[in-house]
Amino acid sequence: MFSYMVNSGFEPDLYMMNRVLLMHRRCGMMSDVLYLLDEMPERNLVSWHTVIGGLVCRGDYNGAFDLFLEMWEEFPVVGSHTFSTMLRVASGLGLVFAGRQLHSCALKEGLGRDSFVSSALIDMQGKCGSIEDAQCVFDEMPEKSTITWNLLMAGDALHGYGEEVLDV
Repeated sequence: MFSYMVNSGFEPDLYMMNRVLLMHRRCGMMSDVLYLLDEMPERNLVSWHTVIGGLVCRGDYNGAFDLFLEMWEEFPVVGSHTFSTMLRVASGLGLVFAGRQLHSCALKEGLGRDSFVSSALIDMQGKCGSIEDAQCVFDEMPEKSTITWNLLMAGDALHGYGEEVLDV
């Protein structure tokens, strides 16, 4: 598709390129997605998120983390969606330390009370066995949702804390 556009003389704008990235991602053509990202003359956070999200969906957490670090050099200010996704990556890799570093960066960006970041943090800490830390984040949340309650219980259950699940 991309080669056809270029060969026909069509010069896509950033919006169109992001749509082409998404199309290739949805078709499972991640090697093409990575190639296109490298070849794009202009990229934005949507471009990066499309590719990182595709890698996460494939379970390529190492690739997603490497790409995040590359993105961070180009866009050092990111939002809650980025931190939530990267906390999922840290969870998938079992890297509590990296998750804590991401949480620290989110706090610096003023996202400490963001529900998406807090939920992802509870999930990451629960899956990685930092049950007390997950509980602390949960306790500090101004508004709890069904999702956050379930994440807290799932972390407890995953590590054999059945009584704590019942208490929650």
